[in-house]
Amino acid sequence: MSVRDVCGTYKRVSGLGRVCRFRLLPVIGAVLLTLMAVPGFAASSAGCTGGGFSLLGLSGDQRGIVLAGNVPTTFLVKGKYVEFTVDAATFGVRDWTLTGAPNPLDITGGRQTLIFTAKTPDHRGLFLSSDVSVKISKEALVIERTGSGLSMKIQVKDCANGGVFQMEPARADGTTTRFTHVLASDVFYFDNPNVRDRLGERIPCSGVLPTGHRLCAMGLTLTARLR
Repeated sequence: MSVRDVCGTYKRVSGLGRVCRFRLLPVIGAVLLTLMAVPGFAASSAGCTGGGFSLLGLSGDQRGIVLAGNVPTTFLVKGKYVEFTVDAATFGVRDWTLTGAPNPLDITGGRQTLIFTAKTPDHRGLFLSSDVSVKISKEALVIERTGSGLSMKIQVKDCANGGVFQMEPARADGTTTRFTHVLASDVFYFDNPNVRDRLGERIPCSGVLPTGHRLCAMGLTLTARLR
């Protein structure tokens, strides 16, 4: 199954016009990210304990530049809990995987689990060619690269419960970028009919957890995302 998202929000970046800004969340981590915004769930950051990435010969807290001539066609981003392969010319992602490393908030049952086989941006003929900027800070990683009329940024956290994964394309012509997300064979999107029937409504709070905490969507307006 392939799933497509089209950007709907923008910010202006000098020299690149409007930036299409995405927040793409691994499916099985999305619920937990919502809970982290609710009082009583701040401790869920324990899912990132000991996390950290290595890539392109860099690891540990640092900012670095990898020269374009030293960037291979594809490269592995390897964390304790999350790993994936990046296509250097597009910053498309392949084989986004939860490693199953031990953690109290592990959601894989301790098994290495492929979640997305691909997250592919359609740059419509443009490609990335510059040096690669790398910023590693504990469990957080930001990588950036540019090309003629195009830039891409990937932000990710290394967490056992999915964490944040965000891809940000920017085109000089100000147009949107279409992504195709392909799930692994054992992973699926759940279409809840109770949610589908309320598309377009703003739902401030959607339930109460067994702990008594209210589960809130922070003023979320429900919209259809699969088509």
